[in-house]
Amino acid sequence: YREPLTNAQLARLAGYHEYYLNRIFTAATGQSLHEFLLKVRLNKAGFLILNTDLELETISEQVGFGSYPHFSAAFKTATGFSPAQYRKRLRGSI
Repeated sequence: YREPLTNAQLARLAGYHEYYLNRIFTAATGQSLHEFLLKVRLNKAGFLILNTDLELETISEQVGFGSYPHFSAAFKTATGFSPAQYRKRLRGSI
């Protein structure tokens, strides 16, 4: 999850066409490959935000986002908080 991944790369590894792999993955899990990978990255980021003192930009890189603004927007969409707000609010409640 830390490296840039495409459906085509995953399909090659699995020996399927990328559209077919995504279709069977979605049928089995209820989410696309992209949605699954995004959730994995955001879950790991949430853990690192709460349990480490790493800079948010560093966390963004470590979980596989190409840019901090993209990470921050995706995190806020998923959680309702920016990464900084998430760290401040949830660490304060622990």
